[in-house]
Amino acid sequence: MKRYWTSPFWSALIAGCALVFIVWSITLIRNVTAHQETLKTHLLIVNDLILLEKNIRGFGDMIYQDPLPGPESWQQTWNEYQQTLDQIRSFSHESVEEIDSVLTAIDFSVQRMSDRFLVMQQGDSSLRENRRLDIVFHEEMTHAADMVKREIDGCRDKINTLSTTLTSEWQSLNILILVSCLLAILVAAILYIFQKDIEKRKRVEAALHQITAEFRAMFKSIPDAVVFTDMNYEIIMVNPAFSKLFGYQPEKVMGRNRSMLFEESEVILPTPSRNGDVQTKPFEINCLSSDNRMFIGERVDMLVQQESSEMGIITIVRDITERKKVETAANAAHEKLEMWVNERTEDLMRANEEVKRFAYIVSHDLRAPLVNIKGFAGELRHSVGELSEMLTERLSDDEDPAIQEIRNILTEDIPESLQFIDSSASRMGSLIDAVLKLSRLGRRELRFEQINVRELLQKILDSLAHQIDSHNIEIVIGDLPNVTADPTSLEQMIGNILVNAINYREEGRRPQIKISGEQRDYEVMYCISDNGRGISLEDMSKVFEPFSRAGQQNVPGEGMGLAYVKTLVRRHGGRIWCHSKLGEGTQFYFTLSNHHNREAEPIISEIASDEAV
Repeated sequence: MKRYWTSPFWSALIAGCALVFIVWSITLIRNVTAHQETLKTHLLIVNDLILLEKNIRGFGDMIYQDPLPGPESWQQTWNEYQQTLDQIRSFSHESVEEIDSVLTAIDFSVQRMSDRFLVMQQGDSSLRENRRLDIVFHEEMTHAADMVKREIDGCRDKINTLSTTLTSEWQSLNILILVSCLLAILVAAILYIFQKDIEKRKRVEAALHQITAEFRAMFKSIPDAVVFTDMNYEIIMVNPAFSKLFGYQPEKVMGRNRSMLFEESEVILPTPSRNGDVQTKPFEINCLSSDNRMFIGERVDMLVQQESSEMGIITIVRDITERKKVETAANAAHEKLEMWVNERTEDLMRANEEVKRFAYIVSHDLRAPLVNIKGFAGELRHSVGELSEMLTERLSDDEDPAIQEIRNILTEDIPESLQFIDSSASRMGSLIDAVLKLSRLGRRELRFEQINVRELLQKILDSLAHQIDSHNIEIVIGDLPNVTADPTSLEQMIGNILVNAINYREEGRRPQIKISGEQRDYEVMYCISDNGRGISLEDMSKVFEPFSRAGQQNVPGEGMGLAYVKTLVRRHGGRIWCHSKLGEGTQFYFTLSNHHNREAEPIISEIASDEAV
């Protein structure tokens, strides 16, 4: 694109103005030079006229001297007068010709003065006595001096006029020089811009050549079919991929309407997009190849514009027949999978409800016999006590072996058996309570809220402070990101794992427990590690199972702590796993979702697999 100030009109106008200024400047310089020379000449003439007037008045002074000067003095003054007169006449003819007649008249008067002086010098004594009264000489001298004075005044007037004219011309010349300098700067700037514009045009042309070559290479290498049409939808150009997809040779489709390629009921015009491009959204359309084979294509139309002028439409077509087949198969598989998942979910929900009902029924049905067993065991203990007292009162023969055996049975064997019955019933009651607790954990309503995990952990550590201090346990707390969860459940998760780490410490080594967390994209992961006993590889599979305990059984409990944790983690949509090495320690990891549904379904979490090593 041309610059406004580098157009031919403005360039010619500025060149014409520069030429006019140059001619005007030369004329002014010539006029100033001529006027300066004339002024200089007139100044010299004025100086010589003043000297000439002085010489003329010098003649008068000699006339009035007494005695009258000799011829030598007069001749000397006469020579000075002639020298001054010749000096005046030696100037340029243009300057002297105006006063030449005056000089002639002055010279004539001076000649008469000279003649009168010679007469007076050679005359009789009476004439010499009356030389001071020579009126004729005085008139001639006064007349000549006045003529010289008038010429001096005339020359001075001309000098003033010339000075005024010269000053005006110098001002015009200075203004012209300033304007010429500014014009020269403007011309130089325009030439510089014009040069830069030329260089830019060359770069643009080189870039256009390169872009054109790259466009042709890109146009040929596009894997999708590209059709360029005019605004009447007549085909102008196609790429090689078009021939491969539609089966037409380029020369067979040039000038034909693109409707031969598609089954389109209406024309979809390109519309402006957010980034300024004028194009259609990709849409599916049935396409026809040269052998009347129909395939499904994805088409995009783009309007080509240049300076708000519509040049044509580029149509890009991609064959998506295979993709549509895959999508159809994938949709069918997805529907089938959804159906299977729904069926599986319903089965799991029914199974879970049955397990809950079974656990509840079993726990309640088992608790009634246990109550009876403990009750009748108490009655039996009471009866045995009464029987033992009765035998002691009535049977006093301690040496009778039968009596002694009866007494041992009543005081030792039967009470010991009753003690075993009581402990077993209590153990069974604890197990039933654990089952009920596990069942309640699966049914309890969770209340999700934003939790400051560091504050929650400090609360748990305060409750375990006695055990931590008595065993000199080192607690190391790392980063603990906050999470949205049920506070009670999270407290139980962390508390149960910490209690296990405290109980299963390794003797002879100072216990150390580390608690840390990590924020991930969709979940928060927490880790609780210890340097305790560790878990053997064969026991890893039953770590989270109910009533399962790994390693030495010297710690009281039912083996339900980690089962509770697993249930609560799954209800939060998370996962739990552990890494352990016997004799070195264990690391427990569990995750909680960042975007948890408040109505988390424990059944869905059952589908997720545990990570265990």
